[in-house]
Parts: sequence; structure tokens; C-alpha cells
Amino acid sequence: REARLASSLLLSRGGLIHGIGRSGDVNEMQPKAAGSSVICCVVKIGVKDLLQNSLKMAFLKKSTVTVLPTCTGLSILLCLLTLKKSSPPTATKVLWCRIDQKSCIKSVQSCGLTLLTVPTKKVNDTVTTDLVALSSLLALHGSSVLCCITTTSCFAPRIPDDIVSISKILKSENTPHLINNAYGLQSNLINDMLVQSVNKGRVDYVVSSLDKNFMVPVGGAVVFGPDKGKIKELGKMYPGRANG
Repeated sequence: REARLASSLLLSRGGLIHGIGRSGDVNEMQPKAAGSSVICCVVKIGVKDLLQNSLKMAFLKKSTVTVLPTCTGLSILLCLLTLKKSSPPTATKVLWCRIDQKSCIKSVQSCGLTLLTVPTKKVNDTVTTDLVALSSLLALHGSSVLCCITTTSCFAPRIPDDIVSISKILKSENTPHLINNAYGLQSNLINDMLVQSVNKGRVDYVVSSLDKNFMVPVGGAVVFGPDKGKIKELGKMYPGRANG
């Protein structure tokens, strides 16, 4: 009914043309597209196994992952919308530890939220997180802060945000934490920081790019975190189905 195909070339590549998920949930099984649904399950199981066992993210044993057909910035946008849906209407501001890259800025603005930039500080020949400035902004804006976005990788001289210390601060303030981990799965150091952040503080969503970490075509991301319920809610935020 919905998977008619005119191209013999595409048909020769396998014929899985219906798509993945259903209109209300990108992770939901689709009875009339069994092949695509199986592929979706296999991909999620494979990615979770890699993160949990190969990269030692034991917290995923009781959680899950979501694979989205969207780039890092759009995946961050979907995370923000999911947090916004479950937060008070007064939570309209997002703390963002500054990096010189535009995707996070556009993600926040596209949600109709207000961006509060946390300044960086210079330490020797590097640029890093200003924890004092972050704590001051949290104290100033209080419950109007929807979440804080941190980043694990950027161009030199910027070094990864101190996500372990930030996660502790956010846990004490009961503020959601969204980590832009676009390139991070390639780094054992960053993976260890992620595990410590979950164990010692608060982490709600971690967004990692598929093309940067898994060498697949541009336009995909894996999102994971310690709370299974929040990851499932994210899947329900995606509008429509995904291509296979």
C-alpha cells in the first residue's frame, strides 16, 4: 500500500522500502514492514552491545539506546523537545557551554528556547569550562533553566567540557544534562568521562554522530542515557517514520 517502487535499481538493492517505525514512534514495530522492523531491532541491539560491553558503559544494562535518522544537531533538538514536554512551562532557558560551532545554537533557537552562553576560561594553552560561571548562571536563573548542554569534543585549543564536575553540579541543582558527544565514542578518555558522569552526577541524554563514529552516510545519530524511560520518550518525539 505504501511501499510501491518504480526503480528497478532500488529494488535490486534489497527492496526494504517501507521504512522504519510508525508515525508515532520511530522505534515501534510495523506489522506490514517486518524486514525493516527487524533491521531496526538488530541495529539497536548491536549499538547497545558495543556501548555496554566494548566501551564499558555498564549503566546501559538497565537502559536502552535510540538510533535516529537525523544529524547531531537535529537529534539534540529532539532531545530538547522531549525535555521541554516533561518540564514546567517556565523552563525556557538552556545553559550552553560555549564552543565555536553553530549546531547547538540552532537546535536551541529552533525549539523557541532562550540560549544562555556559559563563557569559557583559558588554562595554560587550552580553553575549557568555567565552572564558576556555570554555577552562577544556574543560581541566577534557577527553575527557568530547562537543561545544560555540554560538549566532549571541539577544535583546538578548546578541550572537552569537564562533564564529570558539571554533572555533579547539575545533580545537586536537579537540572537535566544533555551531552553533545558527536565525535566522542572514538575516545577511551571521553568514554570514561561519560561513565563517571553517569555514576557521580546527572546525565539525561548523550548524542553521538553515526557518520563520525561508525562511518555510515551523514544523517544519523545514536542517543543513549541511564534512564530507559527518557530514551523511549525520545523515540516517540520523532515525527513520522525513518528510512531504512
